[in-house]
Amino acid sequence: MKAILAFVVTLVLGILTMAWFDTAPELGVLVGVAVMGAFIIGFGTKK
Repeated sequence: MKAILAFVVTLVLGILTMAWFDTAPELGVLVGVAVMGAFIIGFGTKK
């Protein structure tokens, strides 16, 4: 379930960022990678 949530959030934020900054669409890819990295770090740490 966490993987699906991470996928959906990353996809949506990447697409929205690409739409908002139409002069620099590669920014959406960077945001997507950054969000996925945050999910990996967040889900990978044990409490």
